[in-house]
Amino acid sequence: MDSSPVMDSRILSKCSGCFRERRMLGLRINPITVTLAICFIFLCFRHQPVSAFNLDIKTPLTQRGNRGDMFGYSVAQHIDQGNSWMVVGAPRAQTGQPDIIRGGAVLRCKINPHNLTGASAQFCQIIPFDARGNEQRLSPGGNYQPIEDKNNQWFGATVVSSGESGHILACAPRYVYLSTQLNKREPVGTCYLARSGSTRFEEFSPCRGNVDLLRETVDQYHKSGYCQAGFSVAMAANGSRILIGAPGAFYWQGQVYNYWLDLNNNKLSTREEGATEDNKYRGYSSAVGNFDDDKMEDYVVGIPRAEGLMGMVQIYNQNLQPIKNITGKQIGAYFGYAVAVEDLNGDQLDDIIVGAPMHSDKDSSSYDTGRVYIYYQDFRGVFESEGADLRKFRQKKKDILEGYEPKSRFGSAISGLGDINLDTYKDLAVGAPYGGVEGRGVVYIYVGSMEGIITDVSQVLQGKDIGYQLSTFGFSISGGHDLDKNGYPDLVVGAYQADTAVFIKSRPIVRVAPSLRLEPDIIKLEEKNKNCKIGEDPYKINVPCLMVRTCVEYSGVGVSNELEFDFFWTLDAKKNISKRMFQYITQQPEVSELNLRLQKEKIFCYDFIVYILNNIRDKLTPIDVSFSYRLVGENEVVGRKKRQAINLGTIPPILDKYIPSTVTVEGKISKNCGKDEQCIPELSVLAERVEPFAKPIEVGSSNEEIEISITVRNDGKLAKDGQLAEDAYETMLYVELPEGVLYSGITNANAAVALTCNYVTLNVSRFVICDIGNPMPALAKTYFTLLVTPHNIDGQSDKLTFKLNVNSSNPEMPGDTWNNYFPLEIPVRQHAVLEISPNLASSTEQVIYNTSGVSLYKGTGFGPEITHEYRVRNLGPTPVKSSIINIYWPSFDDQGNHLLKIDEDPKVLNNEGGYCETLLLSPENSTDFTYQEGNSKINVLLQTKSKRHSRQRREVSNIKNVKCNNQYCTFIKCFLGPLPGHMVDSRDAAVIKIKSHIWTNTLVLRGLTSEPFNLKSQAFAQVRAMPFNIPVDNFNETYMVSRAEVSTYVNAERLSPKTKGVEIWKIALAIVGGLLLLLIIILVLWVCGFFRRKRRPPPTEPTYNKPLMKNGQQPPKSSLANRPYE
Repeated sequence: MDSSPVMDSRILSKCSGCFRERRMLGLRINPITVTLAICFIFLCFRHQPVSAFNLDIKTPLTQRGNRGDMFGYSVAQHIDQGNSWMVVGAPRAQTGQPDIIRGGAVLRCKINPHNLTGASAQFCQIIPFDARGNEQRLSPGGNYQPIEDKNNQWFGATVVSSGESGHILACAPRYVYLSTQLNKREPVGTCYLARSGSTRFEEFSPCRGNVDLLRETVDQYHKSGYCQAGFSVAMAANGSRILIGAPGAFYWQGQVYNYWLDLNNNKLSTREEGATEDNKYRGYSSAVGNFDDDKMEDYVVGIPRAEGLMGMVQIYNQNLQPIKNITGKQIGAYFGYAVAVEDLNGDQLDDIIVGAPMHSDKDSSSYDTGRVYIYYQDFRGVFESEGADLRKFRQKKKDILEGYEPKSRFGSAISGLGDINLDTYKDLAVGAPYGGVEGRGVVYIYVGSMEGIITDVSQVLQGKDIGYQLSTFGFSISGGHDLDKNGYPDLVVGAYQADTAVFIKSRPIVRVAPSLRLEPDIIKLEEKNKNCKIGEDPYKINVPCLMVRTCVEYSGVGVSNELEFDFFWTLDAKKNISKRMFQYITQQPEVSELNLRLQKEKIFCYDFIVYILNNIRDKLTPIDVSFSYRLVGENEVVGRKKRQAINLGTIPPILDKYIPSTVTVEGKISKNCGKDEQCIPELSVLAERVEPFAKPIEVGSSNEEIEISITVRNDGKLAKDGQLAEDAYETMLYVELPEGVLYSGITNANAAVALTCNYVTLNVSRFVICDIGNPMPALAKTYFTLLVTPHNIDGQSDKLTFKLNVNSSNPEMPGDTWNNYFPLEIPVRQHAVLEISPNLASSTEQVIYNTSGVSLYKGTGFGPEITHEYRVRNLGPTPVKSSIINIYWPSFDDQGNHLLKIDEDPKVLNNEGGYCETLLLSPENSTDFTYQEGNSKINVLLQTKSKRHSRQRREVSNIKNVKCNNQYCTFIKCFLGPLPGHMVDSRDAAVIKIKSHIWTNTLVLRGLTSEPFNLKSQAFAQVRAMPFNIPVDNFNETYMVSRAEVSTYVNAERLSPKTKGVEIWKIALAIVGGLLLLLIIILVLWVCGFFRRKRRPPPTEPTYNKPLMKNGQQPPKSSLANRPYE
């Protein structure tokens, strides 16, 4: 359904009978359109920078009409014979006119109900513009028939007042004329004028006479038959001329009529134009102003469908000659729906305000938001029209007031308010009847200024704040007159859907003139006042003191001669912490609230003493004192009884919101900064490592303290003029620490400049912040050593970057800040030390296998179990990502016979992700992998120290070693997962475990059961990959091959096996027992005379034993090797 304010003319032209639904009022009277607008009000409205001003929304006077009367459809302010009235149109009201159904009425309502007296006194009274019913005439048939139809004529749809002691003009745009021939039905519309005193009434129906001129034409929409005169009206301020809009004339081209009331009601009208001007709706809105130099008021007429639906406003002089056209900017915005005239910038020239309530924001898809355009009249540039000098309007200088909410139709009603806040500039009210809270309507107040309207809204009047059932608040607005006689113009707002009109008073404005000063205004910290002492006896100290002097005076129109205020002072107001100024009496930074009653236009002054702390830190920022005041009772919540009392009398005043309620004065601290009191420093910072050639930081290292030497200077020349640097106040050095570095402290600080450093954390960054002098004098230098410790270097970067930045609260010259920043970089490297060693505690150290063992393992095929274990550790600081272990296992003898059989795959223990692979080498595949002692095929450095461990009971140099040879071997390759750094504890080491059994056939075959020998495995470990993408420190050591071997001693027959150790107590007991036994034997032998026997005489010749074998004779061979295996 089309919701435009006026239906298309082609649709209207096809209607017939009793106006046949030709509702030229469109939005104003279309109930379906209004219902849709209310249903789709956007409840979430845009943020509005609002602060209330002097329209008193807390104590409104609300007048209600009968339900369904559309009371409040139009409103006007009127003053007559000293009485102030709200004039309210109710176009659907039922009156006392004979035989008229809802003809409509205009009522006047008192704004001071307590002035009414008598039992029959009423708040609102109908103005008797027309008490008659339909005029009748004798028809050709001999009976009387009406020649007009006032039923539903919408009298009161428009109403306007010429001001104090002036006229009231009200219209019925749906009035229907049937003609003297009684053969027509033409909605010509009509208006009534109530002259001063509302005792004489006069009708104006400019189109009605034209209908009878065309006696034979029934439907005269092509002429003046459908003109709907009174759709809009305007009246000169002195009431001498009226303008009546008739937008339905001439195929809805529209027409306006100008009546000269002081010249026997002579009238002029605009003429019919070409067919291209059809359906433009000239006269849809109208207003009066002065736009030329003839000192006669001119007319502004809205034509909302002109210029291809862009809309247009046309300015006419008193002779209805066009002066200027102003065209809208958006199709369908209904530019010209409402117009008003007011001097908003105080230049004594009328400005034009145009509403476009259907304006939409295509970028945000917000429709019917609305917009108001303001065009300012200008002295510059003139043009002539028929000899009259006429002013132009500034096309480049216009203000636009934007609507705040979609579907609110901001700009549906516009009214000048007069000077509502008495600042010499007139103000403006704009209605948005479908906006605001819950879509109940809202009125926006804007104030004027020398530069024009202040586009930030000054006050927002919400319909919901007036009454819960209120809706379409702001559909009609009228302002500019002081109805309650308090010296301020008031406002009347209509809300027709709620049958309500609201009178809103303006509160008197209190203008306060405060002054504040410090004595003296220059603070010299070195000068202590002997009369100002703080602290407790006997430790009182002298401090600098000042006097704060405050003077206040208030004035205002309509305000009381005595008002109550609250006063507040805040010392060092810009600082929330670390205050520098205190009240001397209370020694607090705030002065207690002071409540006083002041006399109007009489100056009140108040003094108190303040002092400045010694040794304050911020010496550059001025110390300010702020003074604020509050009018007591200004924002008091008003109850029902008090609201009624206020309605019957005066309302409380309000402070002028455009005069700041807080004033501030600054006390500058005296500084050694020259005449301009502006110190310009030239700071610089440098840093270096105390040991510049020290080794890089290794990932994983800790407790290795880093010493950084830092130097801060303030001794350069300024870039601009080459002058020497001046004092630097609140000099701060910021050292941002890299990740994984901890602050330890400072040392070697230069005592010439005060220095304190603290460690702080800001979000995820960590800083050492140093305070370097306050001030740091010109030509000064300070140095110190910063101590930091690497704690958890993550290895993501190949350097640690310490970011140093020095600054002060007084800025440097733009070209002098390059040396305020210095990055110090320390290289970061990774370093590992891989070590492999035998795990003797878990390896088989020796086995006994001789001829007796042959029979012991007979039938099994192999002999005793042999286990070798290797431990792998990373002794370096940096973790190892992966490593490789090569183990050579003697599974065969040099002839390819099986020797050590591996029972199961070698295992990797205590290492996540570690595993082993096994490869058997034989002459067939040994060409691809050649084993050599020393492993020369591995292209890395070997450790010169071979870890060979032996715990044999005795060392026999000729014992045979059995290990891998060039052609027969088992090659075991183990891949280890990550190894952490600092694996000092052997319990953390990765373990490689190999389990096997001796192959007995080979021992018997090779005759090894009667001779001892060693079975040896060898292992080589090397780093395969490091975890970080940064350089490696000590590359050779990190990737060096570590070598180890495990040896198992096989004990043969001619060597005694290693006995198991015996407990000490058993040995001691055996010795004691042996000694006792020896004593008993000696005693027995002595008794038997053993020690008294005779000795043999010595031989006369020496006797020699025969040697066991001759020189060169070979010992008999063992037959074990030649015996068959049993």
